[in-house]
Amino acid sequence: MSNSWGTTRYPHDLLEELFDGVVISGLEGMRKPAPAIYALGAERIGRPPEACVFVDDLPFNLDPPRELGMAVVHHTAPQETVAQLEDLLGVALAGS
Repeated sequence: MSNSWGTTRYPHDLLEELFDGVVISGLEGMRKPAPAIYALGAERIGRPPEACVFVDDLPFNLDPPRELGMAVVHHTAPQETVAQLEDLLGVALAGS
């Protein structure tokens, strides 16, 4: 999910290959922190919000997904984010 200032800067074919679901605000006509964009992200990956984890570096982007039932991680440093994700998911992540 990206708050985008444009739609042509992304290699769309590569994004589709790398990610289960893609939400680019410039294509959707809405931006974070609008609650509907988080719901759309969950829909695009075929999961209910309660089965999702949302990571963002801006704290104000975390309240809407939390209210939808998503687990949230405030990214401040890679090592801390990975540790929090490992705890939430119950798995060791590569390179941790």
